[in-house]
Amino acid sequence: MVADTVSQKLRNNNVFTVAKRNVEGQDMLYQSIKLTNGIWVLAELKIQPGNPNFTVNHPVFVFQ
Repeated sequence: MVADTVSQKLRNNNVFTVAKRNVEGQDMLYQSIKLTNGIWVLAELKIQPGNPNFTVNHPVFVFQ
């Protein structure tokens, strides 16, 4: 449920979940953000059960 709540809060701020999967008990969310200058940012967000901190892995910037 935590990953769904995080996805909803991010969606409310124009950060969209592209994919979600569970790896070894950790929820992995793949996020897409379009900046005002037209650059897309793709990021992997790792959510560990019982840990209030999230980890952002592999931010990728896509230039247009």
